[in-house]
Amino acid sequence: MSKTNYNTKKQYKQLSLVERTKIETLLNEKKPIRYIAERLGRNVSTIYREIKRGSVNQIVNRNGIQRDELKYYAETSHYIYKAKQQNKYHHDLTEKFSQQFFKDLQQVVTEKYRTHSIDTFVHWYRQKSS
Repeated sequence: MSKTNYNTKKQYKQLSLVERTKIETLLNEKKPIRYIAERLGRNVSTIYREIKRGSVNQIVNRNGIQRDELKYYAETSHYIYKAKQQNKYHHDLTEKFSQQFFKDLQQVVTEKYRTHSIDTFVHWYRQKSS
């Protein structure tokens, strides 16, 4: 079967900031996670994972006693999501390395008797330039 011919629809979609805010609001209202999942039309596991990723340790003072408490914040969760989105793409190598690096790499790779693999050359070059 060809990879372009399929009849099942892609079923997942990233949570939006609006959905994350709804999760935060419903959690503050002490609603069960199953209820939240039904309201958003999402799987219970998705909600659990989202709460786990977006929870922050807070020091809460109740009756003069300080305790650590995990609290979910939609904006924090969305910020973490956006940061991970930016880091998942490959960045241009020319930003990381100088033109001299590429010239030296080409010379090493095209030598008759190679002393470095590409990985060992990169490691060696970083040590040399530090």
